[in-house]
Amino acid sequence: MAALNLRAPQGLSLKQSINDRAPRSNARVVRVARQAPRLMAVKIAAKQVTPKVDVTVRPAANFADLRAAAGVRVSCFNLYPEDRSEYSKQNHRKLKLDQESNVLERKMTGAEPGYDKTKVLCYLALTPQPEDAELTAELMEEVDPSCKIPQDGDTPVQLCLGSLDLNICDRFPSENLQPLVFNPGDEGRAFIANVCVAPGARRQKIADKMMGVVKEYCYTNNIRDLYVHVVPSNKAAVALYKKAGFVMEREETADFAYCRDRERRMLLLFQCIKEENKGEEKKESLGPERSAYI
Repeated sequence: MAALNLRAPQGLSLKQSINDRAPRSNARVVRVARQAPRLMAVKIAAKQVTPKVDVTVRPAANFADLRAAAGVRVSCFNLYPEDRSEYSKQNHRKLKLDQESNVLERKMTGAEPGYDKTKVLCYLALTPQPEDAELTAELMEEVDPSCKIPQDGDTPVQLCLGSLDLNICDRFPSENLQPLVFNPGDEGRAFIANVCVAPGARRQKIADKMMGVVKEYCYTNNIRDLYVHVVPSNKAAVALYKKAGFVMEREETADFAYCRDRERRMLLLFQCIKEENKGEEKKESLGPERSAYI
């Protein structure tokens, strides 16, 4: 019988080579595996650094503005599986873009069913297109080209990086979860909807700035109650509204949401009262006595 030839790897003795195969090597593998997510997290955080931009927030003035707002929404609200082809994604985005821009125009003109008594304002967060092509590409990452508003006179080409709707009405159309007190013809009430920010421009407080402009509009137009619907699982949105001063007024039960095949939602309220008026008109408490469940 031929002798068994055991050869140690270069630079190690035979005893060291055999001991490396002992179970203690597993502990070393475990330690490395535990460190790996931390390294990955650092790499991911480094990729999420976004360029600083300064935006202005204004209402939409024409169909090009509405289409730019629709482009941001289509990019934010439509997620695709990894195996879906780019060609298929583009076709679907184009279809949704046409639908969203047309529906938005009908809502603002009152032609959309249920919106004949609702005043709709579409706000856009805009920034001039940077001269740096690389910076423009970062801001427009995963966003439809329709978010780019053409030059108009002295106004340069602008990029739409965020959008939201302000619906001024006593009851939000096609919505089950409504405010507790119903006063027909109450013009002191508004609902925020479709808040979104382009993926390449997030973490720059663009949503905070849009919320501030909407609040100022409510202050100057005697709109006392400002509402927004949100799902609890959307942690970023809940944190945004909580930071803006919203509190929960109502929420759906899990059974109610299950019967409608969607996530449970909450109705949040912000009361627009100027600081100088808070001493005269005390803000009503929104404790458990005012909470309601469907």
